[in-house]
Amino acid sequence: MTFMTRLLLGFVLSFSLVHIPLLQSAHANESMISTSVAIEDFNRTTAEGNLNELLNRQDVKDQLVKLGVSPEEATRRLASLSDADLKKLSSEIDHQTAGGSIVGVLLVVVLVLLIVYLFKRV
Repeated sequence: MTFMTRLLLGFVLSFSLVHIPLLQSAHANESMISTSVAIEDFNRTTAEGNLNELLNRQDVKDQLVKLGVSPEEATRRLASLSDADLKKLSSEIDHQTAGGSIVGVLLVVVLVLLIVYLFKRV
């Protein structure tokens, strides 16, 4: 190879190693979304999926019909919720216990014991 060919090849390689990645990162910044936006979108998708799964259960559909709400209307209302309302509803449903709170049961037991104690004293 001649000196001019090596020099030209050196310039081309230097340009491609330095400038092309810079051009690609400039394009990537325009189309990239932030991590928080991606997480919020994922959370909304997850919450909608969980609530839609709940609405597709037969016992939930039956209860909605008893309350006068069609399952289709409930799905439409679910889709129109804001992100904050959707996350709040999903988290409240996730934290509910199946049989209710044990505090209520303990209160009833304590009240029954108190009533029995008072009747025995009289």
